[in-house]
Amino acid sequence: HRLVNAAMLHRENLGHPIYCFRFSVDRTLNFYKRLQGTDFPGASHSDDLCYLFRVGNQKNEIIPNSLEDITIQRMVKLWTNFAKYGNPNGHESDINIPIDWEPIEPGKIYCLDIGKDLSIYTNPEHERVKFWDRIYNVQSLAGKL
Repeated sequence: HRLVNAAMLHRENLGHPIYCFRFSVDRTLNFYKRLQGTDFPGASHSDDLCYLFRVGNQKNEIIPNSLEDITIQRMVKLWTNFAKYGNPNGHESDINIPIDWEPIEPGKIYCLDIGKDLSIYTNPEHERVKFWDRIYNVQSLAGKL
């Protein structure tokens, strides 16, 4: 809820494109997940950093064309494109990034899922956001009574 609101406020007040993503790769480089000792499926908070930088005591051999290798290539390309152009899509096509990642718009959050495949969906956690918006509005109303 707060993340969605923060993203919308940044977009409205800064005037710069805001890109939303969810990292869902669950492989050998997920250092933070292993650090937590969890067996739950999916990635842990900050596991995306393990595909951009060596984290902890990573000594993993990256097998060419493995999901780890492809994810590293995708992450580096998306982040460097964003740093260079202000747009993660860059200016040239890339076989590892066969998708157009759009910035959020008023009332519509495009979210890139970085998993085995890249996919775009809109309005992540929509039902949760609606729930917390209702709670927030009830709390705001109660404070005015």
